[in-house]
Amino acid sequence: MTLNEERTDTIRVLHVDDQLEFAEMATTFLERENKQFDTETAASVADGLTHLADSSFDCVVSDYDMPTQDGIEFLRTVRQKDPMLPFILYTGKGSEEVASEAISAGVTDYLQKSSGTEQYKLLADRITNAVDQSQTEQRVHAEQQRFHTLFDCLSQPTVEVRYEAGEPIIRQVNPAFEDVFGYAPDTVVGDSLDAHIVSDDRTHEAAAFSQHDQAGGRPESRAVTRQTTDGPREFLLQNAVYGDGSGGFAMYTDITDRSQRKETLERTRELLRHTEQLAEVGGWEADIETDEMRWTQGTYAIHDIDPDGGFEPSIETGIEFYHPDDQAAVETAVDKCRTHGTAYEIESRLMTAEDEQKWVCITGKPIYDGDDIVKIRGAICDITEIQTRRQELLALNQQYQTLVKNFPNGAVYLIDEDLEYVRAGGEELEQADMSPADFEGHTPHDVFPAELADEACQQYKQAFNGTATAAIQEYRGERYQARVTPVRTDGDEITHVMAVAQNITEYVEDKRELQRQNAQLDEFASVVSHDLRNPLSVAEGNLEFLREECDSERINDIDSALTRIDDLIEDLLQLARTGKQLKSPGPVNLAELSQDCWQNVETPNATIYLNIDGTVRADRSRLAQVFENLMRNAIEHTDQDEGKNEGVTITVGELHNGFFIEDDGNGIPVDERDDVFEAGYTTSKQGTGFGLPIVRRIIEAHGWEISLTGGSEGGARFEVTGIESNRGEWVVLCSWFDETERPLWHSTTLVIRATDRQRDAWEEVPPCTAQLCQCGKDVISM
Repeated sequence: MTLNEERTDTIRVLHVDDQLEFAEMATTFLERENKQFDTETAASVADGLTHLADSSFDCVVSDYDMPTQDGIEFLRTVRQKDPMLPFILYTGKGSEEVASEAISAGVTDYLQKSSGTEQYKLLADRITNAVDQSQTEQRVHAEQQRFHTLFDCLSQPTVEVRYEAGEPIIRQVNPAFEDVFGYAPDTVVGDSLDAHIVSDDRTHEAAAFSQHDQAGGRPESRAVTRQTTDGPREFLLQNAVYGDGSGGFAMYTDITDRSQRKETLERTRELLRHTEQLAEVGGWEADIETDEMRWTQGTYAIHDIDPDGGFEPSIETGIEFYHPDDQAAVETAVDKCRTHGTAYEIESRLMTAEDEQKWVCITGKPIYDGDDIVKIRGAICDITEIQTRRQELLALNQQYQTLVKNFPNGAVYLIDEDLEYVRAGGEELEQADMSPADFEGHTPHDVFPAELADEACQQYKQAFNGTATAAIQEYRGERYQARVTPVRTDGDEITHVMAVAQNITEYVEDKRELQRQNAQLDEFASVVSHDLRNPLSVAEGNLEFLREECDSERINDIDSALTRIDDLIEDLLQLARTGKQLKSPGPVNLAELSQDCWQNVETPNATIYLNIDGTVRADRSRLAQVFENLMRNAIEHTDQDEGKNEGVTITVGELHNGFFIEDDGNGIPVDERDDVFEAGYTTSKQGTGFGLPIVRRIIEAHGWEISLTGGSEGGARFEVTGIESNRGEWVVLCSWFDETERPLWHSTTLVIRATDRQRDAWEEVPPCTAQLCQCGKDVISM
């Protein structure tokens, strides 16, 4: 259901833009798109703040580049007064820096102005979504408040704990706990629950209860004696444990006065049923004589069965739910418990009624009547997520055995508390004529010059104190980025630190040059986008109104001229931005890309022939621009000459170090081939002259080369070569394991750079021993 279908009230929008004519134009189109919009405009930040002070709004839309105060400063002021008010930055000056600054300041959404009236529909959708999301967050906040209200209003003393080394550590208590036990929250939170309310003669009993609950045992009501500040009292204890066994809730019903027990117990059981569902556990009981079973709601839920659906569980039908390869083990465990009284706990695969496979932990113990076993009582816990983690850890152990040895273009070290290297490896060791044996068992002062060793020891000590560091260092004429990170155990103890030294000599030099070029391009794009887009948008909007008010052939001429201007601006911006770094390089199948691009190009009477099946590492969207541009160029220019495109054929083929795109059209004269890649060159009245310069920029951004020759059938042939020299950044996810294959740490991200030669060597490692993925940000291809 859309917002328009749900909402019956008005959406009040404040639009702040120093170009008031544009703001009023946007207001007109917004209110056309959504009849519930009530939009007011302001020409400055000060004016906008006055509107906000005098009235309430559901959303604020603001330009960025305004005199006196810009949109980011306006956003910060609004956030100080109303952190939840949806705020959309709608600007013609788009850049990564502005977007990043806006996100840091708490912007709800970021939208760049564009040409045409379609932008107002997009803006209307963004406003609607922002208001929806804001209202959803408010509802979530209200739900959280209701939960805390319920927790605080429970008449039973209730305490939430987390288990640390088997001890139930108090996280929070409700007012009823303070009233009954006499302990204020600030005096017990963070302490062991048993230390406050369990007497010395009952510590073993309480420890057994905790172990039972953490192991996923069936939730049971227990009559216990617990200490209060007024002395011992009798309670009915009921625990609800989280599915991973990390903690849960303990609820105490005071049964010292038995007359109130029945009513209170019923309420507690209802709460326990809900808690059992949350914890993904269930209980069951089987009658030995009749073979009948009784399941709790949690057990039905794990089996994906409706408790009210008529299914009657038995020992036989219960076993049938387990995986065929596991049924024998489950049946044997049940038989031994039934005949010999042997309790059991096993892990097995369960096939639910919805044909979903789950991993479960099943426990069972005998219930006696005198000397006879009359029932088996047990619990079942969904451990699918835990089992998945186990398998992932086993896979990680196998995957990263070769990480240190094969770490490309750098070195990685593991250091103990004595600042001695435990492990060392990486290609950079070999480049420096060193081996892991030169490091392992030694300190930095044994292997590095004194100054560098002192700096390394300082970084290691900071990491052992919990602070990760990064520094640029020089060694033997090369520049390295050294990152040092604490390695924490599951108990948050720092036992080791990890150091990664990456050779960034070439990267630093290239980055400086790229930053200089990008600064110039950003300034150019800012002027074109902000100073030309806004007047053009106003003109296009007024043209729409003019169409409605009068009928004139001149309107089409104006529309064509505006479209021409828009095309020029768009091509100028593309030309300016194509030299920037690539954003999403990855494997691209050239045959599939060719087919996709062919579908996007108008190809009347034209055909394509594919003689290519290779894959290159590239920014797919940028490379698609190259293919579509060259295809469209061949078709359009052939079309101008005597209708020859009735039989024009475009061929995409492979080269030993690249690919080519060729047509059998009229071709390009030899004396003009050096000019086609220059901005402004065109032989078409409708052309802008930026198409082939954009193609060249994209190719060069990938580190490739493009050249133009004559085709085999007299047309034009564009050849792209040098693909094997591409470089890029990679992300490696890695873990360290000790000699028992226990993970010391995992999921640490390392950024490395590798040439094709290094990357190919890395990818020769079996899939289970190395896991690499292209970095999604700050990737520089040269």
